[in-house]
Amino acid sequence: MKNLLLLFCFVLSCVFGKAQNLVPNGSFEVYDTCPNNLSQISYAFPWTFPFGTSDYFNSCAGSGSIISVPTNWCGHQYARTGNGYAGFILRDGGYLEYLQVELTDTLIAGRKYCVSFYLSLADSFAYTISSVGLYFSDTAIIATNYYPLPYTPQIQNPPAAFINETGWTEVSGNYIAQGGEKFITIGNFNPNIYPDSLLLNTDTVPHFNGGPCCWYDYGNGDTIYHSPWSSYFYLDDVSIVHCDLTEEADNLNDDVVVSIYPNPAKLLETITVQIPFQGDIPNINITDLAGREINSKSTFLKTKKEYIFQIQLVKGAEGIYFISIYFNNKQYIKKLIIIN
Repeated sequence: MKNLLLLFCFVLSCVFGKAQNLVPNGSFEVYDTCPNNLSQISYAFPWTFPFGTSDYFNSCAGSGSIISVPTNWCGHQYARTGNGYAGFILRDGGYLEYLQVELTDTLIAGRKYCVSFYLSLADSFAYTISSVGLYFSDTAIIATNYYPLPYTPQIQNPPAAFINETGWTEVSGNYIAQGGEKFITIGNFNPNIYPDSLLLNTDTVPHFNGGPCCWYDYGNGDTIYHSPWSSYFYLDDVSIVHCDLTEEADNLNDDVVVSIYPNPAKLLETITVQIPFQGDIPNINITDLAGREINSKSTFLKTKKEYIFQIQLVKGAEGIYFISIYFNNKQYIKKLIIIN
């Protein structure tokens, strides 16, 4: 119940906020039930699949579980964000898996959306691929077999940009909406059941004549085998945000002059926000490009002419953030750049 309530609050923030991620549970942190076996992506509500047995990994499963984080049946990988991620087969001679979710809002025709997600090849798989994409659709896709879906993804990883096993590889692009898109599906849409591949893990090269074949020793006496030609990937941090907002944030509601300095600023450096005195005491929050609120410490001062907030980011990294200021029934958004 607690995790469902967190998801409900997250969805509300996506619907009513600005520069919010339209992908619910995009980092797979929220679950209604902690996974305890394979093929349980539906536990990371509202994620699902058109057809198949896509997996959900979370550290809540505990050490020794085949679907835990960071160590699981596929290998060893920390989540890019938090404690959870998804997993699916993107190459296996005609056996493919996909991940699908309904967006928190319908895309608006003519608007540009910034799309990104992150993949990592599981350690126990020898071959990686580059053929992976994201497909927008008005309705949910339903499949009846494991063959490649007959759609052309609007966001496609470049050819020969092979997904790495070390860390996370970003797949990203911009999309101009046709209007009405409400679902996304992620996977390998290449009709070639054996797309271009690259051998990364030479220690898991298959041997059919009695030798080891693409195996992973979990360390507790259990060994899980899989097809020597498979490619299995972890997925994390799926994000779709309105690009125009990120490009025009500094020009919104410029009838009130809001000063932010220093900008750019360093992580943990004190940032001062000055707002002309106009009655209501402002509320301030800071979000990243994916719409996630960033923890910060702040102090508030009031003079005869202005409000002064002094803010320090508690957690974060180098990148672009947005300071949202709410007062007098208006919202003012300013861009903040954090550097090392």
